[in-house]
Amino acid sequence: MLFFDGFNHSGVCAATPGHSGEHTPDFGFNFQVSHDDEVVDLFFSVQRGWRNCHKCQAMYYGPTNGPCPGLPAGAHYGGQNLGGTFPADTFDFFLLYGLGAADSIQDNWRACWKCLTLVYDGFTSDKGPCQAGGLHEGHGGEGGVFNFALNFLP
Repeated sequence: MLFFDGFNHSGVCAATPGHSGEHTPDFGFNFQVSHDDEVVDLFFSVQRGWRNCHKCQAMYYGPTNGPCPGLPAGAHYGGQNLGGTFPADTFDFFLLYGLGAADSIQDNWRACWKCLTLVYDGFTSDKGPCQAGGLHEGHGGEGGVFNFALNFLP
């Protein structure tokens, strides 16, 4: 699962007992996810509406919110007010899809169908624990399912 590790906490993790621990950035790449750039739509296939949850720090699909392991448990929260709109100071992240892997680009990222967070779907067995129960389900072969490609620092 993709999470932000730039604050003084890395977010509540669904894999810890009672959701009492934080995500641990023990392995993997340092990804760069872009936001708020409208010019990119002219050159690439993108999906907008991705947010960073303030409770669990996971990247989630904002229009749907999905369940969050954050305390108190509930839906992901990206800063939207009670009316469902986001304040001007929150980021609208976008993800590129249909690129494939390349130097400093990793594909096989999908939205988990159960919790709507962004998860890596390149491993065959361990998708990681999902807040909605069981393991994440990042389906990839069905029509209409995006294969997101993320840029990372070498």
